[in-house]
Amino acid sequence: MSRQFSLVMLISLGLLFFEKPVFSGEPIKPNHLSIAQAAPDSVTEAYYLFKEGQRQLSNAQYQAAIETFQKTLEIYRKIGDQEAEASVLNNLGITYSRQSQYQEAVKLSQQAVEILSKIKQPTDYGKGLLGSILNNLGSAYYSLGEFSASLNAYQQALINHQKIGNLGLAGDTLSNIALTYSKLGQYSEALELYQRALASAKHTNNLMVQGRTLNNMGVLYYVQKQYLQALNSFQAALKLRQQTRDYGGESYTLNGLGRVYTQLRRYPQAEVAFQQSLKLAQQVNSRRSEGRTLDSFGDLYVQLNQYPKALRAYQQALEISRDIGDRDAERTTLSNLGSLFAKQGQPDLAIVFYKQSVNVIESIRKNIQQLSKDKQESYVHTVSDTYRRLADLLLAQGRLSEAQRVLELLKLQELKDFTRSSPVEDKQEITLLQLEKQILEKYGGLVAFGQKLYDCEHKGQPCKDLRDQLDQLTVAFNRESNTFSKTLRERLAKDPAFLTSDQLGSTATDVVTSQAGTVLIYPLVLDNKLRLLLAVKAGEQGIAFRTVEVSNVGQQKLWKTVSRFRELLQDSTTDLNELQQVSAQLYDWIIRPLEKELNPKQIRHLVFALDRATRYIPMAALFDNQSQQYLIQKYAVSNILAAELTDTRDRLPTKPDQISVLALGVSKSVPGFSALPNVPKELGAIVQNSSNSQGMYHGSEFLDEAFDYTAFRDNLRGRQIVHIATHGKFEPGQPENSFILPGKGNRLTIAEIQKLQNYMGGVHLIVLSACQTAVGGPDESGIEIPGISFYFLKNRVKAVIASLWLVNDSSTSVLMQQFYQNLGKGTMSKAEALQQAQIAVMQSSSQSSQLDRGNFRIETTQAGKPAVIPRNLSHPFYWAPFILIGNSL
Repeated sequence: MSRQFSLVMLISLGLLFFEKPVFSGEPIKPNHLSIAQAAPDSVTEAYYLFKEGQRQLSNAQYQAAIETFQKTLEIYRKIGDQEAEASVLNNLGITYSRQSQYQEAVKLSQQAVEILSKIKQPTDYGKGLLGSILNNLGSAYYSLGEFSASLNAYQQALINHQKIGNLGLAGDTLSNIALTYSKLGQYSEALELYQRALASAKHTNNLMVQGRTLNNMGVLYYVQKQYLQALNSFQAALKLRQQTRDYGGESYTLNGLGRVYTQLRRYPQAEVAFQQSLKLAQQVNSRRSEGRTLDSFGDLYVQLNQYPKALRAYQQALEISRDIGDRDAERTTLSNLGSLFAKQGQPDLAIVFYKQSVNVIESIRKNIQQLSKDKQESYVHTVSDTYRRLADLLLAQGRLSEAQRVLELLKLQELKDFTRSSPVEDKQEITLLQLEKQILEKYGGLVAFGQKLYDCEHKGQPCKDLRDQLDQLTVAFNRESNTFSKTLRERLAKDPAFLTSDQLGSTATDVVTSQAGTVLIYPLVLDNKLRLLLAVKAGEQGIAFRTVEVSNVGQQKLWKTVSRFRELLQDSTTDLNELQQVSAQLYDWIIRPLEKELNPKQIRHLVFALDRATRYIPMAALFDNQSQQYLIQKYAVSNILAAELTDTRDRLPTKPDQISVLALGVSKSVPGFSALPNVPKELGAIVQNSSNSQGMYHGSEFLDEAFDYTAFRDNLRGRQIVHIATHGKFEPGQPENSFILPGKGNRLTIAEIQKLQNYMGGVHLIVLSACQTAVGGPDESGIEIPGISFYFLKNRVKAVIASLWLVNDSSTSVLMQQFYQNLGKGTMSKAEALQQAQIAVMQSSSQSSQLDRGNFRIETTQAGKPAVIPRNLSHPFYWAPFILIGNSL
């Protein structure tokens, strides 16, 4: 690499990392004339051209900079200076990024990385340059919403910076990684990285990175609704960005300030901040910042009830996000348009835009499949409100089969992402009706024309004719929108089936029609209300949907009640009257509104596809104050993860001699785990063998040391039921830390369970007679509740019985023995057998020891209390924790 180029690159190093240098209106003069005079003419020419390109880039003369850098690139390619060639490509990528042409920026950065990676002995400058280019590559990917690729590039850049000891650049990249984590909802990880990046930037006195990091911390506080902390961070960032004349960064920070002011209802200050942000974004030609500020303007105008202004701002933001490929901004603006149309009493139009937003979300989610699944789950959590708003509107409009599809899609993605699994299918999206596609196409034309007017106004040109044309187009679109809604409603009234594509409702049909007297219930927990969607049998093989709204029962109110219910359930000494009062409140919210659809003479089975806080509720223990009965005393109750994940094509054989059971258990204590003395009796009541004729079923039993992975794997063939009685744990989002305990004390991990899929083809039911295998931690979404059951269900097992909390050992043994006795009669489904077993335990006078099945006490513990030997097992603590998930036949 030429000496001249090395010197100028070292002098202007900061320009390579999306940092704005001090603006200069004059061409940069050579500082090393003696070197230049001694160099060949071509090298000198390239040197001056490169400096001129940097000046043009600094002054936002992007087209001129591109032409200059391309001339420079030709020279360095001719003389074979590969490091210089890579650096020019990098600057070209920066130039395209500044114009929001991120695909081109990615292409150029990738070319630069490829060139540098082929140099066998790079200079010190070349080594540092590689990290800089990788950082810029990550930024371009981030702007495209390709977060997996972004993180990969950032992490490679960080390794490079640390390897060569460049703490300043490492801090910059740390800040970028943290920003990506923040976008994915990984807030605690993001904050830790921001703090490290800020400390590094202060240590190296890098004001640019300090400003960027403080700005990003403001974003992090904002999304967590910590508005005062966000305000302080944005204000500190603004001072630094003004000091360093980072005008592009200043635009982003002003936008952040404006959003905070909007939330604090300081609307005049918000409008001023947005105006300043928009002016700077246009000044430096940052279309990404411009589009996002326009979206923020839309949010402000909605707060001020200035809906026409909000609509225009959103339209302009949408056109920009689509033009530059900013998918994340596109999904946000589409969702905001849906919300705006809903506020204006145009629900059918709102539904169209919510659908489009969900489909963009799904495309982004597919692009983050290579991320660790906890980050995928966090991303789904951050955008789940769009799904819920769409489902809410569909339910309100009576489009119930479509609502069911939306709820199914949300459940599938929550489960798949949370449990670190691949998607159910490669393509997941919401179906658009032909009428909806047509209205979207017309709206797209309106948005594109609105952009023409926006560009005209920005250039200060006469725009009267364009305004007149836009007014005419708007009137025409409003007329077509009204026709669209009218046509949709008329066709819905005449033929509801025209809304239903082949896949809508079909999975719910399988669940509802698989056994007579079944109702499928979807609770939808919203911020300010609860909706209930029912699927009931209609005709021979069809279903019909019903919906009920429960007002004034939002997420926080429901969660508070559910949390208290769980506290009372998990302690056998709590007052039964208080427990029943709390349970009755939940019954009144979730079951009472449905009772006219749940005639006990016709309906015998309730199947729940639960949502958010309702996942923490053992539905069997809901108490009806009027009849003085628990729900399980009226109906057989089961849960499903999602209708699409429920295989109802067969049921257990009705004759005991047609069922073979593999029984596995641990009764002895092992290091860290207490003994479970009732396990031998439990297994003996289930399995017949040569030394025991009391069991209900033929099969094999492996107790204590005999129970290991090999025994599990090699004895699965030909089994219909696998019963596992041991300690167990499921940790939310961390399958590598989740396990079942075999007899020798080593842990049977999720990874080993996954390997068993080749042997589970014939297994119908897995019973996890162990503690904490369906719950891991107190998360309001409740998505961890399905727990380890999902790993068995995805391996072709039809159903799983698992527990929601720490289970008392002797009562578990009683319940399990009764369950298998009921199954053995051949007249009951699994749900009915569990129902009757729970009722039998509830009415039992058996005494219970205080040996808990397991020793993990995350939420409730009786440690330190005197042991209590109850006279009966009527408290739901003993009979309610076990839930049936999946095929209930």
